[in-house]
Amino acid sequence: MYTVNERPVTEGGDRTLRPDQLLDLTAFGTTTRTHLCDLAIGVAAPLDLTDAEIDSTVMLALVRMGEDYGFTDADRLFLQ
Repeated sequence: MYTVNERPVTEGGDRTLRPDQLLDLTAFGTTTRTHLCDLAIGVAAPLDLTDAEIDSTVMLALVRMGEDYGFTDADRLFLQ
C-alpha cells in the first residue's frame, strides 16, 4: 500500500499537493513531520488468511505506517 506525490513541494507549480491534502488522515492524529512526500507500508502474508485475519493484518499495517510517518494517534485506529 502506498501513496506518492510525484511532484514534491520543492518542485513548485500550480497543483503540487501533499498526501495529507489528497487523503483524509485525521484518524491518524497529528504528525511530527513537517513534510510528507509519500506514505508506504509493505505486507507479506500467507494466501490462506481468513477475512478477519486479512482485516487485522491490514489494520496493523496501517497503524505501523502511521507510526513510521510520525502520526501520534495511529495506534488508536486499531482500538476503534
